[in-house]
Amino acid sequence: MVLTWSVLAALVTTVGIATVGLAVFQIGYFNRIYPGVSVWGVQLGGNSRAEASERLSRQLVFIQQESVTFRDGGQAWSATPGQVGMSVRIQDAVDRAFELGHSGRLVDDLHEQWTAFYDGVDIAPVIVLNMLMAEEMVKGIAGVAVSYTHLT
Repeated sequence: MVLTWSVLAALVTTVGIATVGLAVFQIGYFNRIYPGVSVWGVQLGGNSRAEASERLSRQLVFIQQESVTFRDGGQAWSATPGQVGMSVRIQDAVDRAFELGHSGRLVDDLHEQWTAFYDGVDIAPVIVLNMLMAEEMVKGIAGVAVSYTHLT
């Protein structure tokens, strides 16, 4: 009988400690993205929404700096993806990253948090192409290309 009470007390103590630990973890990540969540390979776990937006914006600076080259015969034109009309919806990606494990459904949230922590979850951001900007860029290149061929 004493052994049964000891086992029961140990079980209750263990469950109590695990519950307190889980509660502390949940409170700690109430306004932060859970560990293991990334967007386009950029780890955002532990960040608030504002921190995640800033971090992702810095990592995706290539949209404004790297160039894309268009070629027609011997001519080449360079433009940044931003100049061609490409943009990334950073805030939407951050919102999706934050929503993982924050639905308010305890069992589903715990499963998502576990999966993110152990397997990782990489969210692909939405990339938008402004067709008007892209069309204007192509028209400009086409106009220069036509003028160039008439000169030669």
